[in-house]
This record gives sequence, C-alpha cells and structure tokens, in this order.
Amino acid sequence: MKKGLMHILIVDDNDDDRAEMRRLLLQGSDEHYAFTEAETGQAALAAIAAAAGRMPDCVLLDYYLQDMEAPEVLDALRGADNAALCPVVVLTAAAECSFGPLLLRAGAQDYLSKEHLTSPALTRVVANAVERWKMGREIMDRERELRMIADNTPDILSRFDRAYRHVFVNAAAERSSGHPAAYFIGKTSGELGAPAHLCQLWETAMEAAFTSGQPQSIEFSSGIGPARHDYAARLVPELGADGAVNYVLGVTHDITERRHAESLIKASAQRLEMALSAARSGVWEWDIPADTINWSPESYVLYGRDPALGRPAYADWRACLHPDDLAQTEQQIRKALTGETPDFCHEFRICHPRRGIRWLSKLGKVDFDAAGKPLRMFGINLDVTERKQMEKALLDEDRRKDEFLATLAHELRNPLAAISAGLDLLGLTQDDAAGAGRTRAMMQRQFGHMLRLVDDLLDISRIGSGKIELQLAPVTVQSVVEHALESSQGLIQQHGHQLDVRMPGEIIWVNGDLTRLAQVLANLLNNAAKYTPDGGSITLSVEAEGRQVAIRIADNGAGVPADMQERIFDLFAQVESTLDRARGGLGVGLSLARRLVDMHGGAIGCESGGPGQGSTFTARIDMVAAPPAGSATEVRDAPPIAAAAAEQRVLIVDDNIDAADALALLLRISGYQTMTAHDGHEGLQASRTFEPHVVFLDIGLPGMNGYDVARRLRADEQTRAAYLVALTGWGSEEDRQRSSDAGFDLHLTKPVELQTLARVLQQSVSSLHSTQEAATENRPG
Repeated sequence: MKKGLMHILIVDDNDDDRAEMRRLLLQGSDEHYAFTEAETGQAALAAIAAAAGRMPDCVLLDYYLQDMEAPEVLDALRGADNAALCPVVVLTAAAECSFGPLLLRAGAQDYLSKEHLTSPALTRVVANAVERWKMGREIMDRERELRMIADNTPDILSRFDRAYRHVFVNAAAERSSGHPAAYFIGKTSGELGAPAHLCQLWETAMEAAFTSGQPQSIEFSSGIGPARHDYAARLVPELGADGAVNYVLGVTHDITERRHAESLIKASAQRLEMALSAARSGVWEWDIPADTINWSPESYVLYGRDPALGRPAYADWRACLHPDDLAQTEQQIRKALTGETPDFCHEFRICHPRRGIRWLSKLGKVDFDAAGKPLRMFGINLDVTERKQMEKALLDEDRRKDEFLATLAHELRNPLAAISAGLDLLGLTQDDAAGAGRTRAMMQRQFGHMLRLVDDLLDISRIGSGKIELQLAPVTVQSVVEHALESSQGLIQQHGHQLDVRMPGEIIWVNGDLTRLAQVLANLLNNAAKYTPDGGSITLSVEAEGRQVAIRIADNGAGVPADMQERIFDLFAQVESTLDRARGGLGVGLSLARRLVDMHGGAIGCESGGPGQGSTFTARIDMVAAPPAGSATEVRDAPPIAAAAAEQRVLIVDDNIDAADALALLLRISGYQTMTAHDGHEGLQASRTFEPHVVFLDIGLPGMNGYDVARRLRADEQTRAAYLVALTGWGSEEDRQRSSDAGFDLHLTKPVELQTLARVLQQSVSSLHSTQEAATENRPG
C-alpha cells in the first residue's frame, strides 16, 4: 500500500547540512517525504504558523541558530497543555550531547550528534521521535479523558498514599467541600479538620486495603441538622507494576435520598400492615343468607356512604350503581353465585353523592356449602376512575388518528382529480374506435375502484373492527371475475404464469358488492401469482354447487403447511417457508378477503398438500335469482358539458398543477375561456385581470387558504358577482358550512364527475343571467 507523505521541517543555517539531511532521509527510508526548510528559529515558527494549524510530522532542529537556540524554539512550540505541538529532534555537535537531558525536558523527543549523522541513524531517530510523540499525545489524551470522567461523576473520588494523605481529588470533592483541589493535596483527613471518629473509620479501612489488597466498604454520616448527609464509600487498592498496593482510591456516594426513601417505604409498609390487620381497608364481605354487607372504612369512602347508617344490605349497594350498568353487573353476580364463573370480576360506575360518577372494579369469590348453595361473597373494591379517564384519552387519540386519515384522504384526492379530468378528456375526443371505448370503460372502472379504496381510509376504524359498509346489488359472477382479472392480469403476466379460466355456460347471480367481491378474487389471484414460481399455472374456476357458487383459484406454487391452512387468514400471517417469496406482501390480503366474504354471508377456505404442493382457495357465496329484465343498474356515459357562450370565463385556483391544467383543458374543449392560478394571491390577481364568471377554488392553498380568497372576492366590487365553487378534498358538514360562511355558492368534493361538472356550469350560467336581469331591472330610467 502506498504510504502518505511525511512532512519534515529542517531548521539549520547551513545549506550543506540541510542538503545532507534530506539526502540521508531519502536514502535510508522507504517513506515519502515532503521537505520544508528554514535558516532561523523565527523563520521556522513563521512557517509553522503559516501552515494554518497543519503541523509538520517532524522538525529537525539545529541547536545553534543565528537568532535562537534550540531550547527557545522548543519553548515556543509548546501548546496550552505545556506539551510539544509536534515531534522535534535536535541536532548537536559532539561536545554538546551533554545537553540531551535538558533538551528532553524542554520538549524534544530525541537528539543526535552531527558527527554520528548516518542515514540509518537519522531515519531511526526520526521514526522513534514521531512514534514517541504520538504515544505521549495518546497518554495525555487518555489522562484527560480519565480526568474528565472523574470530574463529571457525582461520586467523590479521593486517592490516598500509604501515609493516608490525599494525592488526588475530583471536582465532586471540590463541590462538596467548597475548597479547591490544592486544599486537599498532601494532607490527611485529620489535617483537614475531619472529626476524630471519621478519621479513625477511614484510616482503619485504608490500612486493611493496603495490607490485604482487597476492597473495603464503609458507611458514615456527616453534618448537622438539615445539612446532615449519609454516605457509602468503597476503598479500592491500586496496584503498582510490582504488584504492591501503592495507593487506595476512595469512591464516596451520597446515599441520603436512598436512606430517606427506605425510611419512607418502611414506615408506609408498617402503616399498611396495621391498616390491613385492624381495619381491612377496601375489603367487603356479603353475608348472603342474612343479606348484609360488611364494608371496611375505605369502602364506605369509595361509595360515599355514611357509616352511621349501619351495614348496607344488597339493595343499598344496588342503589349506588349507575342505572346503565345495573343489569350487566347483576348478571355477572348471578354467574358467580351459580358457579358459572369461578370468580367475580367486573367494572361498573357508581353515583357518588359528592364526587359524581366514579368507576369501581369489584373483585370477589364465593363460598358454597356442601350442597353447592352460596353462603358468602367476599373481595375488594378498587377505584379505577383514573384508568378509565386514560382509556378515554386513548380514544381521543384514536379520533385524532382518524382526523389524520381524513387529511391523508384529502391529499390523495388531488391526483385523483387529475385522473378524473383526464378520463373525461378521453371521453370528449372524437376517436370512436372500439378499442378506445373499451380502454375508457376499463379506466373508469379502475378509477371507481381506486376512489372507493380512498374513501375506505375515512372508515379505517370500522375496517379494523370488521365493519365495512357494503353496497349490495344483484351482480353476475362473470362480471366479478372480469373485474378481478383486470386488476390481476398485469402481475400474472409479469411472472409468466399460464392462467386457465373455466366459467359455466349459464349466468350466475349473487347479491353482493361488485367492487368488494372483485377485490376478494383479485387478492386471491395476486396471492397465487406471488407464491407460484415464474412460469407456473393458475386455474380460476366457477361452479354452481347446490344453492351456492364456488369460486376456486388453484396454483402449483409454494403450498401451505397443514397447521397454517386456517391461520393463514389471520391478519399479518405469513407462511414461514415462503417468506422469501412474499415480494412485499404484508399478510393483509387473505385476511381482508375472508372478512369481505363473511360479510357477504359466505365462507372461504384453503386446501393444500403441503409445502411445494400448490394450494387451492375456495370462496362460496349464496346464489340469487336473476333480477327482472331492465332492473339491473347500467353504467352510462356522462353527458357532455352543456354548450357555453364563448365569452364565459372560468378561473381555476388549485395548487395541484396537474389537476388545474386538466380541468382547464377539459373546459376549453367544451368552449369556455379558462385561466389557472396555483395559490391564493395569484388567484386574486388573476381574478382582477380575467374577470371570471365562475371560479373553481381549492381550500387547502399555500399562503392564503380558499376561505380567505373567497371573502376577498366577495368584498371586491369587480368579482362580487362571480359564481364561486369550492373544489376540495375536505367534505365534512363542518367544511361545507365554513364554505358557505366564506361566500361560496357551492361546495364540491374532489374528484368531480363529469355529470356534476355539467350541472354546475349550467347552474352558473343561469345564475349569471339572473344577476344580469336583476341589474337591468334596477337600472335608473
């Protein structure tokens, strides 16, 4: 591996000597050098300063220079920590080698006589100096880190020698005593004024540590009154290179708070023990034959009953319960008294006379006689009101989650609006080829599916509880299969599978939600495509079996183990042996398929010979009779937008550029003049120059929202009569009311169908004519 450059600074006032040092280094080493030279000490220091902090890897320094001697240069090369900033080797005359110890103390890493200057000697001394300097820096860094750790620990650290004198203390000792570290160094605890009994305790423990070489532990107190603190100290022997104990390190921890907590816990435990043994706090016992209830004092407090009223009967307890919880609570009691449940455990509300509605948890057991007749019921009462309040807080958090999903749905509606307008454009083109018609019909169906799925985001909590609202109508299984194949055909073709579709000759009708049933089959087809090796075979067959239709999707893929053929329908379930073929699946599709089939009153199951044997998923749904002719819902093309006067102007304000441009193009094809803007301020400016008759205005605009823009338009005499339409992803009743209050004529939720758009423009034309007629009638003269 190629070595990096070693930067050498040669400081010598003799040209020949500098040249000789360069030659010897280049000759005696395989290092790659970069040389910098200086003839004086000041020039050397200036060169180092000019390097902007990039110190040379080594300095070769002549002892005698014209302006300075080596010790002076070494002193100038000391850092803030009094250590050499870089490795320095001093070159001396033979008679000056006696200066060696002085040079080392001054900060040099080594020295060498010029009379003994050889290539190996110079190379070796440079390498040793660099390594020695690096080791010194590492040691200093480690010592600095250790000092930092010691000063940042909350424990008091003190090191003692064999005469019990302090040789080191950390910052915690300074903070605790209020004295600097120098105050401690060289003094014993007695010389520092510590009480005699503490000195004796410490010295005895230190002597044991020095003698045995084993750590010692002591505990003691210091101070008077509120300033009194409790401490625990650990005395750890520090061994030298010869194995002897040279020092003892004392680690002292303040345990005042721990002692106080222990005292409180002990006192609390004593009080609790006394309360339980004397008053049986919170305990209740119902003598069933006598119909009397024994309550502890705490139970009277929980129910808010005056003990002076005497022991309550069952009817008295019953009167405390909230009316809405009475029936269910008594049902649980009956189950416990009949032995149907082993224990009584129930939560209910009570009407506390002073504290209002409270939640209690009642836990109990029943004693029976030899004949199985209940004699008594006993247990404890617990107030769980705070926990119930926390549960309500969690429900509120869930509500906020639903609001987030509503926001997400709003953001998804924007691209859908562009897609919707694009579909309408396709419908308005003059290309009447059959292929274009089929393509448009397919895109409309897929758009409808996508829109339904986006709407489901708003009902995610109901999906999680299995409550999806179905739009049931008579549909043919053939149409369900057709829609499912449209969704899955791409994935099947991507993997090169052979798909065999076997349909019956007669039309089969079911009462179902076309989109949801197609979603079930699409999920099953996608599952087969993902878990079947490329080039496999998939069979979709439909058969009438009795009063049901059976739809089977079989494959020759990975298969399902016997123990997973039922569990595979659980949410997030995955077959272990096929996880590597999941290709991004989250284990949701089959679970959703089962829920949807169950909601249609059907059933779905899995059969497989095991791993590698393929699998067959079968969905069964009840068949229904064919509906009367002409009663089935038909999908008709949207009527074209009503012809408009060429002078009618429409302004579209939407920060989604694609949606705005697509809608504008659709309107221009229909004969309208259009202009687009993409924020509130731009929309106001455009309205003054364009003078629109109709404004389609998004609500969630950057800078100024649509409500504020609408108010500004209504306040401006020039745009007051414009027909304002809120075109937004926000569609709640509150949103519609805010639109009306801001001055909108109409509130539409994205994406808007072509029929709706046509009606809006017709309505705007009528509104414009009415406004003009009213202005004519009110004109003077």
